[in-house]
Amino acid sequence: MEGSFGPAQTGTPMREALFFVLMGALTIVSVVNARLGILGYVWFSLARPDMLAFVAGRYPYGEILAGAILIGSARRLVPMVLNLFGSPFPLFFVIFTAWFTISARLAWNHDAAMDMLNQFLRISSLVFLIPMLIDTPHHLRLLFLTTAVSLGFVGVYFGFTAMAHGGLYIYQGVGGSISDNNMMAIALVMAIPFCWFGMQMVKPFWFKLMLGSMVFGCVATIVMTLSRGGFIGMVVVLLLLTLRSRHRIILLVAVPILLVPPVLLMKDKVTARLSTLSDVQEENSAWSRVEQAQMAFKLIRHYWWAGVGPGDDNYLDAVERETGDRPTTIVHSTPLQVLIHLGIPGFILYVGLFGSCLVSVLRSARRNRLAKTGLDIYGATLAIALLGFFTAAFVHPRMTWDFSYMIVMYTASLRLAEKHMAAKATAVEPAAKVLQPAGMPPRAVGPAFGNVPGGANINRWNPGPAGRLNG
Repeated sequence: MEGSFGPAQTGTPMREALFFVLMGALTIVSVVNARLGILGYVWFSLARPDMLAFVAGRYPYGEILAGAILIGSARRLVPMVLNLFGSPFPLFFVIFTAWFTISARLAWNHDAAMDMLNQFLRISSLVFLIPMLIDTPHHLRLLFLTTAVSLGFVGVYFGFTAMAHGGLYIYQGVGGSISDNNMMAIALVMAIPFCWFGMQMVKPFWFKLMLGSMVFGCVATIVMTLSRGGFIGMVVVLLLLTLRSRHRIILLVAVPILLVPPVLLMKDKVTARLSTLSDVQEENSAWSRVEQAQMAFKLIRHYWWAGVGPGDDNYLDAVERETGDRPTTIVHSTPLQVLIHLGIPGFILYVGLFGSCLVSVLRSARRNRLAKTGLDIYGATLAIALLGFFTAAFVHPRMTWDFSYMIVMYTASLRLAEKHMAAKATAVEPAAKVLQPAGMPPRAVGPAFGNVPGGANINRWNPGPAGRLNG
């Protein structure tokens, strides 16, 4: 079926009223309980309810919510600051932000650079709240489930709606930092492991079924965005999830079935779009990206120290000064974008930041799998999400994308959750020895809270170690 699909442009009074009531309640909750507030902020950033209610831009919703969270967390400011630097990644991010600022100050087009810098600093200040508040296995689990449900809802809404109309080209994102089809495809590529492993974090069958349907919704939406980078990233993520599973043979059959409905509905468009990968010179969009990549390598010889500065106009001005012609496209690759805009030092810091995060979560997954703490699925989720991001962002410019830096802070929160679990184990084990009757053999005691592995807060949605199902 021919057609396209994107968010509508006008809303209804009912949607607006519901949105403002919801945001008002969330703001009050953030003042009372900052941890719930940060979960609400993550939901707002990823699901963008203001866009779906068609009230975006009327008020600074994100800033209001962040202010409420800061007010709510004021009483425990010192522990929060200690949390922030209890992991090396926030400090690494501060250094990268400092270099970003230096590059902006040295840019030719100061106005364009400062606009981008202000946007990046706003992102930085907000994502820092995540490790400041999320520092236990229980809260980490809630953070991951919030992320899964927020982006999973977007995948279900767009994917199922487009398929219900016989297959539509999804040309627009949900809004905000996920504004176009490529950005939404990358976000949903990263959402797939959150939804996938989220099924292991919950017990109710309806919750598992919902998260499973969100995996399918994300896959369908990615296919119908016709994003080449998103499609390749999705294949990489699904392959990694299959290889990690104990049921590889079943998944090797089941996973391709997920692709059948959306691909069949969009067969001609998907085939035409992916065919450009074999010969990029036959398609203007693909070939222009190759040309701009070549130009970036040429320019970096002159701007190797601090780059041309943040902002698309700084790159376009630099090309015009070099060639005499002003291009109509920019560098469509995150690594090259960082290299040309921030120079070689900025590139090293960026690669070091995300590379160290990847190494850390891979080690965390292995370490916790061997120790059977239940935290291994968190490391695996972040590792596969990062690899999906690296794959898709290689052909899309996402240097200042907030969700990528949120993942960095998720990594910091994972480190803090591991430290929290270790501290609980240290506190419990000596007490167990004191209570041990004389002459009795040593009693096996779990690392925290008696015999409960992982020190998890047990409730009906948290049935096993650190929020993972037993068995």
